[in-house]
Amino acid sequence: MAKSIRDDIASMAQQIRSVTNEDKRLAALEAQVNAARGEATSLKKDNARLVKRNVELAATLDQMANLAEQERIAAKPIRLEAKNEPNHHAIALVHWSDWHVAEKVFRNKTNGKNAYSPEIARARVKTLTENTLKLIELTRKHVLIKEMVLVLGGDFITGHLHEELAQTNAMGVTEECYFAQSLLEESVGSLIASAGMEKTRIVCMRGNHGRSTRKVQFKNDFETSFETLIYWNLRDRLSGDGVEWVIPQSDINYTTLVRGVDLRIIHGHQIKYAGGIGGVSVPLTRWIVKQNQTRPAIATMLGHFHTFCPAATSSICGSLKGWDEFAQSHGFVYEPPSQLFMLFDCKRSHLTARHPIFVE
Repeated sequence: MAKSIRDDIASMAQQIRSVTNEDKRLAALEAQVNAARGEATSLKKDNARLVKRNVELAATLDQMANLAEQERIAAKPIRLEAKNEPNHHAIALVHWSDWHVAEKVFRNKTNGKNAYSPEIARARVKTLTENTLKLIELTRKHVLIKEMVLVLGGDFITGHLHEELAQTNAMGVTEECYFAQSLLEESVGSLIASAGMEKTRIVCMRGNHGRSTRKVQFKNDFETSFETLIYWNLRDRLSGDGVEWVIPQSDINYTTLVRGVDLRIIHGHQIKYAGGIGGVSVPLTRWIVKQNQTRPAIATMLGHFHTFCPAATSSICGSLKGWDEFAQSHGFVYEPPSQLFMLFDCKRSHLTARHPIFVE
């Protein structure tokens, strides 16, 4: 009897526990349902808000479309005002340098990149003269150019500076001087006659190849350079109204462009470059800083390095000869033969255009 009562009590307790667990499960389900209803209500509100915003945006687009139909807004291009004649003054700066007229460069020794000889030099000088005149006329469309500074930067001859040059040059030194002078007389004369300048200043610098001494001499390089004689002969043959020849005895020349603004001109052998990773600009900048402490200049024009390299405080002229066996062997980057054309803005006292003058 007692056992039966205990079994009944145990059974009732089990039933009570089952009811309690079911209530908990139902309560959890009810909570999930309430949460889902709340989320659904929130989504309905968001959807209603987005639908309303979509209607508003559609109405705005319709209004904008109607406005566009009523009044089309056309783009107005900026047009330059037509001017009868430019009145902004500039000075043309032309730099011819490093012709090396008797030197020979062999195409089969430069992997097909370049060839040079006196015959090629003559053809390139003709093209150089023509392209220089074209650049002058092109810039005259926008500025008034009545004055030109023509820099003859030196190394028009190669000479017998090195033993290999004495062995390979197409001419001896005397013959090369005569040939260089004849090319310069023809090209400079044509430039003076055709450029239409009221004033032409020709600055003649000596290169290191034109010397008659074994090493560069500082005391008397003017007196011992073959190029000094070439320049004297050119001055005697091409003098005239509006033409000023400047043949400085110093190896550094200062040419005044406008009052208070000087241009420094050198050949370039004054800069000692030993092949550093920064290129020639590092020793050149250091040299310019030192020179500016004695006499400031707006820029320094130079050649010698056979590379077209314009910069803020300097402009290096390329060469007529172009890339050769020496440049290839030393890893210098190829570039086509060229010379240099620049403009000096007289109003702003600033160098503006810097262009290569291609010769082929």
